[in-house]
Amino acid sequence: MKHVFLLVVSLLQSPQLARTQTHDKTICKPLTTSFCQGLGYSTTPHPDGVQGFNLRQIGQIVETACSPHIATVMCRVVVPECGSESDSRKKPCRALCQKVKKDCEFTLMAKWLFWPVRLGCDTLPESDCVQDEGLLVPPVPPSTCQRITMPLCADLPYTETILPNVLGHKTQDEAATAIRQFSSLVRGQCSSHLKPFLCSVYTPKCVSGRAQPPCRSLCEKAKSECATSMTNLRFQWPEALKCEAFTTESCERVVSQLPVSQPARTRIDDKTSCKPVTANFCQGLGYSTTLHPDGVQGFNLKDIGQIVETACSPHIAIVMCRVVVPECGSESDSRKKPCRALCQKVKKDCEPALRAKRLSWPFKLRCESLPESNCVQVSATSSL
Repeated sequence: MKHVFLLVVSLLQSPQLARTQTHDKTICKPLTTSFCQGLGYSTTPHPDGVQGFNLRQIGQIVETACSPHIATVMCRVVVPECGSESDSRKKPCRALCQKVKKDCEFTLMAKWLFWPVRLGCDTLPESDCVQDEGLLVPPVPPSTCQRITMPLCADLPYTETILPNVLGHKTQDEAATAIRQFSSLVRGQCSSHLKPFLCSVYTPKCVSGRAQPPCRSLCEKAKSECATSMTNLRFQWPEALKCEAFTTESCERVVSQLPVSQPARTRIDDKTSCKPVTANFCQGLGYSTTLHPDGVQGFNLKDIGQIVETACSPHIAIVMCRVVVPECGSESDSRKKPCRALCQKVKKDCEPALRAKRLSWPFKLRCESLPESNCVQVSATSSL
């Protein structure tokens, strides 16, 4: 009787075992992603990418070739080899992932790409994993600080740079050729921040053998102050220099090192650039001239007009106009800017009305960037 029982159990288990083995084989599918070929495996349970990853974006990252090992890390995580779930030997090593992420930082930033949030290097194994040591990659000598020889950037507070820069220029000659597109803007002196910003991109300051990242606020000031000149010259700000791609690290230190601009010239430039405020919804606010009659770059004047016309707050026009169509000289005079507290109150008061009319508070109008005192609080004539 005992033998009969064992036989029955054996017969019951055998089909299940066979089905499991067959199932394992069927979930392995051919690796069809072009940028993941030649990495030592040809099948994956996720040919369209692991859930949570965008295969198209992963392809864009791999195609930057920001590291010799970028494909190994991305593919072995996003389009993993069959069986890698329980076999660390098929996963990229933590140290390799961390090195690739560091090496790719500036290249991805320049191309407006981002390291996938879900690809956390600290979740990968530390040993018995894919290290990529077998790849025949020629050693790259470490970059070192070099003296700035590019004429445009030769008179800055810092004298040494390190290449390649965030745009991929490997020599100062390459950088000098590329920066010439800004010659007309630099000669026109549309902003005292333009030259320091451009140099921080094309010849970044070398700090302890590493490049100091370009400063986002410096970029925003240069771009905003040169908006009128760019319009007149029909100059298009390069996509690769989007201010949003840069960091705010070291901004205060960079700005504090800028050469002091000549006040006399600035005042003359301000007078000649001031134009009448033509937006009808910005009339009667205590000023009549602005450097940006068509609105500061990044704002849509028609959208701003729709927001003001909702009358969602008695002070909506003051906040919107003094930011988007600012009074001449407001760049350096907080007394002409709306106060932070006023902006925050108006934003809160207007939220229901804007939502009802399917309008949105301008993303670029950040109340926290406005002054807290000595500013326009209630009307154009009463200041804190």
